[in-house]
Amino acid sequence: MSSEAADRSAEQPGQPVGPPACVHCRSGGWAAGAEAVEPATWAGRAVVLPVGRLHAVADDGVLTGQARCGAPVALLDPSVFGWPDAGTVQWPLCWNCLALTR
Repeated sequence: MSSEAADRSAEQPGQPVGPPACVHCRSGGWAAGAEAVEPATWAGRAVVLPVGRLHAVADDGVLTGQARCGAPVALLDPSVFGWPDAGTVQWPLCWNCLALTR
């Protein structure tokens, strides 16, 4: 165990010691989903891009495929699309999800 990990466990008794949490947990526990996805090529690689608005997806929504607002969604790669950071003009955020996650 590194000294940094030991310091963290001393500060937070009862908390597991190990590597940092998964990527979607860094964005406040919300994953991003889209109304639909489409295959595309990006820098010579096959990727999946969102179509329509981006939505926030909570833990239970990951299993059911539902956004926080109740819309059906396709989950997006959390290492590429984080909630709400991935919102752009091309991929606007769902206002209902944004209000529910603030």
